[in-house]
Amino acid sequence: MNSRFNSLPLGLIMGLFLPTLCMLMFYYSSFTRVPVSFFLQYAAQIRILPKIIGVCTVPNLGLFYLFTWRNHLLAARGVLMASFIIAFVILGLILFL
Repeated sequence: MNSRFNSLPLGLIMGLFLPTLCMLMFYYSSFTRVPVSFFLQYAAQIRILPKIIGVCTVPNLGLFYLFTWRNHLLAARGVLMASFIIAFVILGLILFL
């Protein structure tokens, strides 16, 4: 289906933006008194940063389902690619932190 929403870069950008937005919502709902940099350093220090990023990636499932349901398969492929990129980042954090 030809649509302006059916593009790989759009799916990739939205697949990276949604977890970032989810992480910011998590930060603002719980840790508003400390700076973001301190929150990220502390989460990395106590080794929960990969878990937080993993939980924040879950909304990508809904985005993937939405793009697939609307038959925007290139955008769905971009969301899947973004999820794999985030998975490799999580793997790197687990191995090297």
